[in-house]
Amino acid sequence: SMLAVRDLLSKEGILAGSSSGTLLSAALRYCREQTVSKRVVTFVCDSGNKYLSKVFDDFWLAEQGLAEHEQHGDLRDLVMRSHRTGDTVYVGP
Repeated sequence: SMLAVRDLLSKEGILAGSSSGTLLSAALRYCREQTVSKRVVTFVCDSGNKYLSKVFDDFWLAEQGLAEHEQHGDLRDLVMRSHRTGDTVYVGP
């Protein structure tokens, strides 16, 4: 459901919450299982504004084991690392 709302935001510009993601995921799964085309209706029942620090946060999803944090092996890894770790970064020659 979390990936469904993230896709909904990126593809349609609709900021929906996790309950809407559950409905959307179920509707999509139902559609994929059908052998004959049908019309399917679902709805967005909650806003995603309460989930900005969770569902729409790549680091939170990775910390929960729900997504992998992409590693690049360069400076991007340092710049994009989560501030939540509280680690001190040392750079030397």
